[in-house]
Amino acid sequence: LAYNRWGPAKRMRHHAFVLALPMLLLLYPAILERLTGWTYSMWFTPAILLAMAAIFSVLVFLVPDGNPVLENRVGDHLGKISYSLYLLHFPMLLLVTEAGLSKGMGGLALYLAATVLAASATYRFYEFPTRRRLRALAPQRDADIAVAAGTRGSQP
Repeated sequence: LAYNRWGPAKRMRHHAFVLALPMLLLLYPAILERLTGWTYSMWFTPAILLAMAAIFSVLVFLVPDGNPVLENRVGDHLGKISYSLYLLHFPMLLLVTEAGLSKGMGGLALYLAATVLAASATYRFYEFPTRRRLRALAPQRDADIAVAAGTRGSQP
């Protein structure tokens, strides 16, 4: 709602604001604890939620359109599979940990690759076909307008 109603002055927008994105990683509990010694519960600390909201606001409002970091094929794909990533990231973490493969940078790379692969497969073979079938069941907007106007298609 705010995005459609308010926009900052063009002089305030700059591609350098994309540097706020890596700050999200600093808010991850294990990283923040190592850096500062401060521990918290991920979704129950108002200061963390406020910091996340501020970072996302900067990214949405102050980074101009056409930013190559935010607008590219990889980002588009991650956006498409984001719900599957959300649902599968924790089960994949448990799977990699149970298999004893979660140690070090290699474990992180394996976890990320496996999670993106699983989410991509789920999107391709379940989420997208299901969405397409559900949309086919819904009445088409053009047909609704024609019926409301008292006409059908090309009939006079």
